[in-house]
Amino acid sequence: MKRESHRSATEASNIMPPPRIFLLLPLKHTLTQLSLGSNPAINDDAVPALLLFSKLAFLCILDTGIGMPGLRRLACTIYDEGRIIDIEIPTACEVYVRELDKKYELNPRPPLIAVPEASMQLSMAALQRNLAAHKAKNPDILATGSKREMAERLKLILEMRRMDLVIRAMILGDVTSKEEEEVKGEV
Repeated sequence: MKRESHRSATEASNIMPPPRIFLLLPLKHTLTQLSLGSNPAINDDAVPALLLFSKLAFLCILDTGIGMPGLRRLACTIYDEGRIIDIEIPTACEVYVRELDKKYELNPRPPLIAVPEASMQLSMAALQRNLAAHKAKNPDILATGSKREMAERLKLILEMRRMDLVIRAMILGDVTSKEEEEVKGEV
């Protein structure tokens, strides 16, 4: 009979650097709850270890050093594996997710594209049109350059959008049915 277990990193230490997370790996098949909150030394480097805990139902990473790159990796892997985990994320990540509409065009409508791989087949005019739509939401986005540069930039924007929609669906649970279809079809 397998025993469910839970741990709080703060019970053992106020600061648990990423290598110490590996000390919990013997529990990877039984640990159901893990609170790493208030451990700023835990950063994106800890995400591969966290992904090994296959039975987690709850994960707290509040007030850790995990940022959006680590959260994207965590969320997309959890999504791809069909797992359901209640996650408490760092405040900065939550603010980012709530402000996605200021990062890029969240709901591109035709003739704009939403599939990153399609960016390489677009004409120069179509690339400019797509990047201009994203630039309208985020003035930091560059909408000029060579065809190759613009295609790569658009692909990166759309890949980030895809991963961010996965996070938003997991954390906020407020995606529209169209966004949900895009996440299912694109990830």
